[in-house]
Order: sequence, then structure tokens, then C-alpha cells
Amino acid sequence: PLAAGTLRFFQCIEIERDVFVLASAPGKRCYTASYWALVPFVLVFVAVYAVGIPLLLLLLLRVARRRLGPLLLSLRYGFLVARYTERLYWFEFAVLVRKLAVVLAVTVLARDTSSAAVMIVLALVAAGAQVSNLRPYLVPAHSHLDSFCCFSAAAVMAGGLSTSSTGRAALVLGALALN
Repeated sequence: PLAAGTLRFFQCIEIERDVFVLASAPGKRCYTASYWALVPFVLVFVAVYAVGIPLLLLLLLRVARRRLGPLLLSLRYGFLVARYTERLYWFEFAVLVRKLAVVLAVTVLARDTSSAAVMIVLALVAAGAQVSNLRPYLVPAHSHLDSFCCFSAAAVMAGGLSTSSTGRAALVLGALALN
């Protein structure tokens, strides 16, 4: 929620010719001197929160695993690693990256919904392929379920891109029914 809220700063909509306002706060104009003065602060927050925290988590898990070993890592950080296989203890980082890709698509590409949808489809297909290939979960059915959900959500998004109303309805409803 914080990353999405911060990235909304870049969601500007045109209300009249060459007049842009924040979509989340229409009283605030975009692309003015005061807007550009805030951009560095927003970028720092995005870098720290949206990128820094996942990277810090990955670093913490890698260092803890080296120092503690797999058993103590699982005991101490079970809320982060317990559902994954021992070799893929870091997979929570991959889940955060998947979520970040979707949030970036929705917020940064908000004015171009087709591009946002395509980016989300690509992120979900990549995540589904990653899960299918790595099988990160201790319970194999969970890996199957995660990859299936990624692929079916991608199908729903792809269906929404269809220019044919019949094709769109069939793909979206079919993927939703499977999900």
C-alpha cells in the first residue's frame, strides 16, 4: 500500500489541454515547479521502500542462512521461509518482486491501461513460469496452485485486452471459472 500510494504521485491526468493534475488529488497540478521539486523525495521513498526493503529481506535471509544454517533459519524466520523448500528459502523475495511489478504497472502506466495490462500479463506469466520451473513450495500442490493462479490471472488480464467482445468474454469468463 505504501509503494502504491507513493507511486500515485506519478499518475497525472489531463483535465484540459496541457493541464495535468494528480489523479488521486485533482486539486494538485502536475509538472509544475512545485511538482518537480517533490520528485526526488518521492523517488528516494520508492527506492527505499519498494526496492530497498525487498533487497534488505533477501540480504537478511542470505546472511542468516550462512550464519545459522537451514534449521535455525527456519526456526527464527519461519514466517518468511517455512512454506518454501530448503534450497529456495529466499522465494518470499520473488513474491515481493512479482507484487512490485504489478504495482508499478498499475500506477506508472495508469494513463495507458493497455500497456499496464500487458505489463501485468507479462509479470504474471513470468511468475507462473518461475513457480512451475522452480517448484518452491514444500507442498507440491501449493506450487501447482500458485502457478495456476498466475496463469489464470494473466489469462483474465489478456482477455480484457481482446478487441472482440465475444473473445474477451470467453477468455475472461473461462479463466475466472477455472480460477
